Amino acid sequence: MSISDTHVFITDTTHGFTFAYEDGLTVHRTGDGQGGKRISQSGTTGGKHVPYLLTPSTEHAKHTGVIFITEGEKDAAAMLTAGYAAISTTGGGGNVANTLNIDATVQALAGLNVVAICDKDTTGDKWRQALYDLLTPHVNDHGLQSLTFIQACEPCHDAGDAVALGRFEFERVQLEADPRQDVAEETDDDDQVPFVDTDDFWEQTPYLQAICKAARACRVAPTAVLGIVLARVSVMLPPQVVTPAYVGGRKGSMNLFVAVLGASGDGKGTAASVAARLVPYLFGARTEKPSSGESLAALYAQWASEENPQDAKHPITYLACANPRALIDIPEVTWLGSVAVRKGSTLGGELASAFVGERLGGATKDQAKTITAPEDGYRMALITGVQYANADALFNMSGTGVPQRFLWVDTLDNNMPETAPAYYEGLLAPLVDRGSVPDPPENLQALYRAGSIANMLNGERAWGFIEMRYPPEVRERTDRLRYERNLTKKRGEDGGDNLAGHLNLVRIRVAGLLPWLDGAREDHTQVTSEDWRIAGQIIEYSCHVRDKCRERYLQTVRDNRAEYETVRKGAQDDAERNLATIRQETPGKVVAFLSKRERKGKPFKGTDIARNISRKWRPYVYKALDELCEQGMVQRVEDTGASTTSTWAILG
Repeated sequence: MSISDTHVFITDTTHGFTFAYEDGLTVHRTGDGQGGKRISQSGTTGGKHVPYLLTPSTEHAKHTGVIFITEGEKDAAAMLTAGYAAISTTGGGGNVANTLNIDATVQALAGLNVVAICDKDTTGDKWRQALYDLLTPHVNDHGLQSLTFIQACEPCHDAGDAVALGRFEFERVQLEADPRQDVAEETDDDDQVPFVDTDDFWEQTPYLQAICKAARACRVAPTAVLGIVLARVSVMLPPQVVTPAYVGGRKGSMNLFVAVLGASGDGKGTAASVAARLVPYLFGARTEKPSSGESLAALYAQWASEENPQDAKHPITYLACANPRALIDIPEVTWLGSVAVRKGSTLGGELASAFVGERLGGATKDQAKTITAPEDGYRMALITGVQYANADALFNMSGTGVPQRFLWVDTLDNNMPETAPAYYEGLLAPLVDRGSVPDPPENLQALYRAGSIANMLNGERAWGFIEMRYPPEVRERTDRLRYERNLTKKRGEDGGDNLAGHLNLVRIRVAGLLPWLDGAREDHTQVTSEDWRIAGQIIEYSCHVRDKCRERYLQTVRDNRAEYETVRKGAQDDAERNLATIRQETPGKVVAFLSKRERKGKPFKGTDIARNISRKWRPYVYKALDELCEQGMVQRVEDTGASTTSTWAILG
């Protein structure tokens, strides 16, 4: 296409594109073979970087006084090719502050009018706010001349679209002074992989280093191993370990659900085996798969009996705790979906209840068959494998809030070394000391027999909650999110199907599990600000994986629908062509019938003629008779006003 006398081609080739920064950083962008994009870095990946295309674009801007800044390298390259001075940051969304060399950037942009082109998505909103915070203090006599934020008008999504379509129509974006979220609720992989998918993430703590080494020695993704390790640690904790009551009046459960994304054979089973080697002890947790929602309670409770001192023939029956822990491993999410869609199934609702530690099971007509697990009286972790093609099994349960409660991890390792490192022999266990976090069986049996903590003698004091302690910013953030959500609903902007609805709750769980991975820590019930920060990075990555899965699944649905429509339209066209042929053949069939030697010259009713012609042509006989009559080939002997009862013949 021609734009300002410059020919521009924007595409993803088979081998992808490589963007080389001036300071030695290289960003490689290619397709992943499934309709998406894969972005990786090499060279000087550590530290902060000057923008992409900084030198040629600032030279160009000396003549115009204006320079554009975009969120991705491909957008900046497209703009520069089209004749506009443009640069790009490395690191999309909130990552800009961690990756942009602000001093060198401001020095290079001094005296220029800077126009930032924002992508039209949530990540673009984060990038815009982060860039605003970084550059606004430098808009002065010695720095930037001005700073403006714009975005492309419909149907364009970003600067690259505007160049490709030749539609340089933009609208100014007004920045509000609203607080920024420190964890992405929606992400895309347009311009950068999440921080968890970089080697820098795994260098932050000894336990992350150990997980990464063990995973890469076995050629599996460290992220997949991390998710399963967190699930196993969750199961190790007794149900007495809880989070503070940040929302509502009850304390929070430490139950955890993990979705492992990857095609069959991509390494979910291997990741699970590595996690089991790192965290081998589950204190006898049950591992059966539930066959229904009602069977979840049966993982923990069972009927027991004891001697009745008043009536030896009728023992006293009561609910007892069979096991307070369960690790539910479902290799294929289709199994979960098939159980959830059965008529009358309660699995989706029961899983949603289990995530927050609510009472499981319900009353039935037969009291002897009623099995319930009391609130806060069990520990559950669930791990399921998800493939792009069958992700609907999980997303279809969004009405009951099930997919919103999952931590999502991928079996893809964007930085897998060419040569596997040495086999890792270390363990992350034992992590849970039963001396400091006991789960005495007498307490469990008392709870199950009473039915609830409130019904126990001495209540919470008898149960013995062990409450995790979090830094103040957790309560502040939780309160802010609740307030913002209320404002959104008040404005009537609540979308209903909100996959980000429980992100903060999942982050609180993850942050509460991380201390138990730190073998050097004396108090594992104390969550630090670093734990909270790392949990935020993990949740941002989880959103990235979840959204990638959902988009690929929806794209598959769109492709299948398009293919179906193509086939349907082709069949319809074939049918119409066949129908036209049949209509053309019908007059000949009528003439052939009336021309027979024994019938020629004899009148026949229209209905008799139709009855003697094959079924395929029969519906069009009466119209054919009218047409033949007009042409003089057939005479209407007796006209009753209807082709069906009139008589017809070929005379002469």
